[in-house]
Amino acid sequence: MRGKPLLVRISAGLAKPKPEYQVQGIDVAGIVDALGADVTRFKVGDTVFGNAPFGGLADFVAVKEAQLSIMPVGLSMIEATCLPVAGGTALQALREYGKVQTGDQVLAKGSSGGVG
Repeated sequence: MRGKPLLVRISAGLAKPKPEYQVQGIDVAGIVDALGADVTRFKVGDTVFGNAPFGGLADFVAVKEAQLSIMPVGLSMIEATCLPVAGGTALQALREYGKVQTGDQVLAKGSSGGVG
């Protein structure tokens, strides 16, 4: 968010952020307020979560239908916003690198931060 390391500024904007980088955040959770003409998976009022590159910290965000999923019952908005990036990265680490299988036990030691 600070444009550091300075190398990041090459793609994000040298003096100030490019328009697509001005609203930070990726993970979103919320209630569908309006739909585009071609949207078929959701209806107004659905509770959804997913990815909204360059807009996760906005009050309202417009995203492609494929970037969202219906939020599981019993999951809070706060819990749902942890799933897309941090949860997906942690799951990838467990499955692909840790080779964790059904029935295995995992100890999360010192878990903090986005993926911890």
